Amino acid sequence: MEVFFLSARSLKRVHNDDPGCFDCRMKYLNWLKKVDEDFDHLKERDVNHDENSDNAMETDVDGGNKSDKCSVTEQHVKGDTSEIAIRVPRCTKSHRSCIVCELSDETCKVLSKQQRTLIFVKRGIFISEDARCCPSHIYNKQLNFDSLCQIRGTHFDKLVFDANRLEEIIADFRLIVDNLKTFDFDDPYSLSDMDYYNITGLHKDEFDIVVDSVVSMRESRIRSKRTTTALFCAKMRLGLSNSVLSTMFHIKDDKVVSRIIHQVTEALMKNFVPKHTGFRHVSRQTVLEQHQTLKANMLLTSNNQQVVVVMDGTYLYLQKSANNELQRRNYSTHKHRHLIKPMIITTRVRCLFAF
Repeated sequence: MEVFFLSARSLKRVHNDDPGCFDCRMKYLNWLKKVDEDFDHLKERDVNHDENSDNAMETDVDGGNKSDKCSVTEQHVKGDTSEIAIRVPRCTKSHRSCIVCELSDETCKVLSKQQRTLIFVKRGIFISEDARCCPSHIYNKQLNFDSLCQIRGTHFDKLVFDANRLEEIIADFRLIVDNLKTFDFDDPYSLSDMDYYNITGLHKDEFDIVVDSVVSMRESRIRSKRTTTALFCAKMRLGLSNSVLSTMFHIKDDKVVSRIIHQVTEALMKNFVPKHTGFRHVSRQTVLEQHQTLKANMLLTSNNQQVVVVMDGTYLYLQKSANNELQRRNYSTHKHRHLIKPMIITTRVRCLFAF
């Protein structure tokens, strides 16, 4: 019987023939005196086990029973195979139908390994390699959040994984956990539509429209257009300081947050604002047909060709600025607060002309 010891500090195996210093050897001898005869029953059990194993092997050889010998060999081989069976839910295995809506469509695309792994991590549902999905459920090469919630594991299978496959799954899980953030706008699985609205003030579809419109803003290796646009919208909606935003979006420096907000502002003023605000972004006929109510025509116009606009001046309260000049300009002696009073010109229904 081979005897080895385990180091209490380094957790390494220490064999009998390994060299050691005098201090360690004296500590071992003192410990051996304290625990003397405490492990004798373990030695006796190992000796009896070895004797029984030797007797069993001699019986097999003397008996000459080939069938018993073969069965022992088969059991030994089966015991050495590194496989494990796990009972997991799965969706349909059909190559023709979508795993989300279960409709047959010729435009369905095969899901990649990364997409199938993310579904298994988020929902615990196994997706086969031949599974397909409709293009309408995919945004930016990833399954969107609503489609992910609609997947149902209607069947249960016992999946057999070998050692290599388990190593791949564990590596994928570690990679996902390492890249996990508080919230990630680049990951379609991390945020729901309500989460988008609470952080940015826009629903997910509206946020996607804003991101697609800022074509002049370049993406970097670290930050994408979705992340920078979300940071700008969070600043406008929540009014948080740059230091808090840097913590939320995992940015190391507050100055980087200020630079991102400036870049997004320039991109929105160049690409988004001229197409969605101002008197030239929409025609007169479009305003009459889509942005004016019947009640406004009956009460405020003499014929159906007059446009009704609403002009409103309101107060927008501000925090006290660190800039002394700006602080003096936006302070109201009547309200005794820092504010601005913009004039908004809009139609009766969802059309902004000027601000």
